[in-house]
Amino acid sequence: MFTGQHIRLAGSQTEKGALVATPGMPLHAAMVGFLAGMGLATIPVYKKPSIQLMQSGEELVTPGKPLNFGQIYESNSYTIQAALREAHFDVSALPTLPDHFETIRDSISAGLDTHDVLLIMGGISVGDHDHVYRALQENGVETLFYKVKQRPGKPFYAGTRGSKLVFALPGNPASTLTCFYTYVLPALQLLSGQREDFPEGRMLTASEAFVKKVPLTLLLKGIYAEGEVRILGGQESYKMDAFAQANCIVEVPESQEKVEAGSHVRVYPFRYKPIN
Repeated sequence: MFTGQHIRLAGSQTEKGALVATPGMPLHAAMVGFLAGMGLATIPVYKKPSIQLMQSGEELVTPGKPLNFGQIYESNSYTIQAALREAHFDVSALPTLPDHFETIRDSISAGLDTHDVLLIMGGISVGDHDHVYRALQENGVETLFYKVKQRPGKPFYAGTRGSKLVFALPGNPASTLTCFYTYVLPALQLLSGQREDFPEGRMLTASEAFVKKVPLTLLLKGIYAEGEVRILGGQESYKMDAFAQANCIVEVPESQEKVEAGSHVRVYPFRYKPIN
């Protein structure tokens, strides 16, 4: 034994006046305990936005039920709800809406009255049954941008009404998830105070060549590891098998005609962790 042994000296962990937390820092378990140990009963935090998910499509069938001719299984709501949970956001989802203008318009109106963010899937293109854009206009939603020169996800829409934020995502499954990761998730993180999470991407080496067929910015599914990235096959907007394997999105700008093997490309890794 010696003098001072087993004694915790005042200020040995944190000196008076030290900065212990900064805006945007996530409150994980250790941080909560750290702040509580300094006697802080409450601290100011960002409120998570309330999110409502809606979609339309009379051809959509709930998984587990039999398909009739001309029908497909509805998967987008499952995909986006899982992606939101992976990012620690809660969401309420409406049942699939019929392709009726009045129903879609009224559902958007109700969602804007009760939620901070609306995520609308499908019905945003220019087909005979695509009513979302007109319904948004009639609800006083101001367009921020609509239709992006990219593939997949060209018909993507973003708008506001007052403090409310609206995203309308194309209905093809790969387009839906690409637009979610590229635009929606960064915006939700920004609203939640996670300012360091707005993605800038990283430059990695392409393991194989890739030739573009259209003069658009391409957002491609890829797998990266150890400084290299491989662009996967099956990049069509209706296919999800490549997305199920991918761990990143590879951006090929509109002005670039091809990717040479060994050249650098911008990569946006997925930040989610698997749901246990």
